[in-house]
Amino acid sequence: MSEQRLEYLLPQQYRIADIKNSLKQAFPFQERPARHFIRCYHDTFDWRLYLKDYLLMSESDTGRTLMTLRRIKSSVGQRTLAVESVPRFVDDFPAPVWRQRLAPLLSHRALLPQLSLHCRCIPLQYIDTQGKLCLQLAIENNRLMLDQGAYRMPGKRIRLLPVKGYENITQQVARYLAQELGLAPAGDNELSAGLALLQRRPGDYSAKLDVPLEPGMTTAAAMQKILLVLLDTMERNEAGVIKDIDTEFLHDFRVAVRRTRAALGQIKGVFEKQRLDPFSNDFAWLGKLTGPTRDMHVYLLKYGSYYETLPQEMRPHLAPLKVFLEKKLARERAAMVRHLKSQHYRHLKQDWRAFLSLPADESSELKHAQRPIKAVANERIWKMFTRVLKDGNAITAASPAERLHRLRIDCKKLRYLLEFFASLYPPAKLQRLIKALKRLQDNLGDFNDLHVQMVALRHFQEQMAAEGELTPETQSALELLLAHFNELQLSQRLLFSDRFSDFSERQNRALFETLFKPSHGVAPLC
Repeated sequence: MSEQRLEYLLPQQYRIADIKNSLKQAFPFQERPARHFIRCYHDTFDWRLYLKDYLLMSESDTGRTLMTLRRIKSSVGQRTLAVESVPRFVDDFPAPVWRQRLAPLLSHRALLPQLSLHCRCIPLQYIDTQGKLCLQLAIENNRLMLDQGAYRMPGKRIRLLPVKGYENITQQVARYLAQELGLAPAGDNELSAGLALLQRRPGDYSAKLDVPLEPGMTTAAAMQKILLVLLDTMERNEAGVIKDIDTEFLHDFRVAVRRTRAALGQIKGVFEKQRLDPFSNDFAWLGKLTGPTRDMHVYLLKYGSYYETLPQEMRPHLAPLKVFLEKKLARERAAMVRHLKSQHYRHLKQDWRAFLSLPADESSELKHAQRPIKAVANERIWKMFTRVLKDGNAITAASPAERLHRLRIDCKKLRYLLEFFASLYPPAKLQRLIKALKRLQDNLGDFNDLHVQMVALRHFQEQMAAEGELTPETQSALELLLAHFNELQLSQRLLFSDRFSDFSERQNRALFETLFKPSHGVAPLC
């Protein structure tokens, strides 16, 4: 009983005074002074805490804020922490145990206020004849504040806060609330109930692509649906990019742009080329526009690992690199934000949505526009898979790095195709193939990232030297980092053979063939 979250809803017609008096007559409850405070529920933009069964809330009154982290349906492991202000990132938490617990959940994401309530709480304490506290109970009547002073009532609640060792008393009070007062257990937690009043729900944003498609729908209609979802993702992240809330907003924005470009490049013969080309050019422009800022994000996020790589006595000499990266980030971000606020970008979004929202042209004579999406998806995935197999098998220890780079690009295109059309295939089988592909992608991605980092560090050295910011000690630290990256890249190169063998093993090939190989000759899609 002590592990369970016990909450009961009070119908609006029930008077709190009547409920309170009934409880005090039936049990030795002592009333404590009413509390007024603001309760706020915090989570990341993509709901990383809630999706892992956690609620994080702050309760603030005059000059005091108390953070509580708990499981959604349980009191086990609940933690509380007094803070001067609500932390924004995991490193802002003053207690090491909180940082350790939250770091794997939050990573680099910022905490955002998801729901705020003005709370009035009447605490009752069950005190036995020996003066011991056996149970705490809270009767709450809260208001959900809206714009311009308006508010909504998410419902009155009674919360039982059990005390270890007195589970029998908690059971007695719970039975009384249910049987004598006729109260129903709260089906939703307070966060879900409050968001429902705002026509929202926890987990209402995810970067994961999830587009339900029907096998027989036309390819034109299916691609419009996929591309509209990607446009929605871009626009959902746009404000976070401009406000610089955290680095993942730009990451998700760029992934949506890359997926859009991949869709336009991989599924051709669906839209008129003359109308599509300007959009393709604009999305290429978006990719180039946002790339430098994302690069600086990545280098600054990796700075801690750079620092830890160096011997203790050399670490202080790396500080000029961080200062240089932060300055460069500020310049690149300012240029990016200026373009994202431009009329050109605004017109791109408007025109692209209007184009994708047009009714499908059922008389289109384009090669693939009216074909069933399942047939086109099968052909394109199978063609890309066979290309990955052919190119991967041709790579040897003597192959230049460019061959691995091209294979990485093809693997990314194959991954995007699998994600675009995931709803058309058995989930378990598809996930097996995506998991195998991801392991290969991780290897190729790490190899390429190390190459890019080495090229970038060389370039940063030259720029820092030209700007008079490169001391001999900092140059020595950077040279040591470059040597370390070279060793890591070599180890990834040696790992490639095993990773590719795992991906291309017989069972995976058979599953690709079963799911995607067309029963007839493959029509070219370009």
